Amino acid sequence: MWHSPQYESLIREEMMGKGVPVDEYIAWTPEHLVRDVDLEYVLEKL
Repeated sequence: MWHSPQYESLIREEMMGKGVPVDEYIAWTPEHLVRDVDLEYVLEKL
């Protein structure tokens, strides 16, 4: 999805300091279509 540079800048400013920083990257695979790979990963880490 494409957004104008002005929109991207506004969103970036609004989101600064909010949310959860990414500590782990889970690459998307076709397996995501049949099971919740992200949730399974997180549950393994608990």
